[in-house]
Amino acid sequence: MLTKGCNHQCKYCHAAADYRFEDDSLKMESTTSEKVVDIILQSPSPDLTIEFQGGEPLSNIDVIEHIVARVEEKNKTLGKRIRFALVTNMTLVDEAMAERLFKIPNLSISTSLDGPKKVHDFNRLLLSKGKTLSSYDAMTDRIRYLRTQEEKHGKKLLMGAMGV
Repeated sequence: MLTKGCNHQCKYCHAAADYRFEDDSLKMESTTSEKVVDIILQSPSPDLTIEFQGGEPLSNIDVIEHIVARVEEKNKTLGKRIRFALVTNMTLVDEAMAERLFKIPNLSISTSLDGPKKVHDFNRLLLSKGKTLSSYDAMTDRIRYLRTQEEKHGKKLLMGAMGV
């Protein structure tokens, strides 16, 4: 869990996310992430999946990249097969973010779609500058964008949208 902050206020949030998603006090720090990586890599399993979630983990992309770099460095001597999984609401995926995501090795992205627009927007409130926006429109737009980037990069990241 990289952050308690999120740009959504979902009715059933399992993370009890805080809307102050840009507040650094809600985010995992890189020094803490290093300790987490060290513990994860103690697993005797040769196959590991490290999942990034939150809140909205993309609001802490710097720490995601820090974790990946630390895992890659430490794994040079361990030889484990490591995958990274990202659970996101997709709304922070812009051109710059997409470029960063495509640089992460063995990454898969998943998101959740609650159903038709009316249902999704009712359950997942997206607030921006005091206004409620359509989280459905934002998510589906970002999914379409990421799909075009997958074609450009020749690499699939988005594994699917899970329905609730």
